[in-house]
This record gives sequence, C-alpha cells and structure tokens, in this order.
Amino acid sequence: MGETLLSIASDRGHIRTVRALLERMADVNAGKSRYAANPLMAAIQGQNVQVVVTLLDHGANVGANDCHFTNTLQAAAARKCSSLRGNY
Repeated sequence: MGETLLSIASDRGHIRTVRALLERMADVNAGKSRYAANPLMAAIQGQNVQVVVTLLDHGANVGANDCHFTNTLQAAAARKCSSLRGNY
C-alpha cells in the first residue's frame, strides 16, 4: 500500500533508522499505509515520542489525515501523548 521504510521505522520506534533515512533525504511525508497517513502518524500510533519530535523537526505534515479522517494532532490527543506538550 505504499508503506516506506521511514513509515515502518517510525511505527516501530527505530530512532537511529529514522534519523539515517532522513539524513539520506527520505520524504518525511511519504508512505501511506492502511492505517497511517504518513510516518508522523505511524510514530504517534506507536507512541514513539522521540521519533515524533524528530519527524516534526524535519517538516512532517501535521495536517495529514488517516483512513478515519483523523489528523495527527487528533491522534496524539486520543492517545494521550502528553509528553509532546511543550515541544510543539
């Protein structure tokens, strides 16, 4: 379904892999899967805060919607990602 290595690494919380892919110019917003709109949504769904912050620092689209028309900020709120407060 178009899932990228960055989406997979983001979902699984592999921060070193995420950073390496971004250093090699991976598209921070590419990689729709059945459930995640982009790598940022995958990281939020996996509650991988360090990955979320890294993706945001690289320009991830916070307005992308998933298959349920939930955007990334709504997903973070629904998962009570309170550790993101104050970062963005």
